[in-house]
Amino acid sequence: MPLVLTDIQAGMEDAWRKANAKAKSVGAPNVKHIEDGGDPNDMPISASAIDDASAIEFGRVAGIAITDYIKSANVVPGIAVAVAGSPSAQVGATTAPGVIE
Repeated sequence: MPLVLTDIQAGMEDAWRKANAKAKSVGAPNVKHIEDGGDPNDMPISASAIDDASAIEFGRVAGIAITDYIKSANVVPGIAVAVAGSPSAQVGATTAPGVIE
């Protein structure tokens, strides 16, 4: 089966949704801090910690989607290599790379 573009698109959309949800959950203490009248210049969770958590979640989910997408492809084999004869007769005998359909 050839690669299906909609599969990778759905995987990336899922990764963005989950990264956004992770940012919201990690940043929730900041929202509470402001609601309670806290100083916006002294937040309990740093912006970089929120960004890091979001990026890690995106990478985790996107990595799975990318791996599944690539593994779903047909790979047409390259050129077969003869294995008969002396090693010197086989020098330079390589296969062409496979082609992903």
